[in-house]
Amino acid sequence: MKLSADKTNKEITQDAFSLNRINLKIGIFSDLRAKFLRCKVQGSSDLAQLKRVEVVAGLIFDQGRLLVCQRNSRGSFALKWEFPGGKLEQGEGHKGALRRELKEELGIEAGRLSELFRHEHLYPKIARINLRFFRVEDYSGELKNLVFQQIKWVRIKELMQMDFLDGDLPIVRKLVSSYGK
Repeated sequence: MKLSADKTNKEITQDAFSLNRINLKIGIFSDLRAKFLRCKVQGSSDLAQLKRVEVVAGLIFDQGRLLVCQRNSRGSFALKWEFPGGKLEQGEGHKGALRRELKEELGIEAGRLSELFRHEHLYPKIARINLRFFRVEDYSGELKNLVFQQIKWVRIKELMQMDFLDGDLPIVRKLVSSYGK
């Protein structure tokens, strides 16, 4: 806006009106920004208060197929598909936890494990889950379903048609995009 001594009263009034509109917009923007920041801080504190849980999962391959497990109908996330594994116990390492879980869930002794993928998933109002996925290179024993509704071998391209836990979806997408052709 250009100020000059030869502006008319009408031009000055229009300039003042324009300035008021700009100030009003800035004020509204500032109010919205303040509300957003309050929400963000509120959400951050809610997020910080959520329990953090370390989870491991095993990817067991056999002749181009992958073992998937359906959660029991009586537990949380009933009938969702997942990879075998579970939560770390106090003082337990990731590979140790996976070996224990595979023994408890499938009755096998896991051999070599190699980490393939990790990420954090937020289950709102429940927990922040740090997931690590390992390829089970080898194992001994016969696979038995000890805790699941069902277990089955599926081709990687079939994974996207299954109702997986939200926390497993990033690795499912990665597997399908890399190997599901």
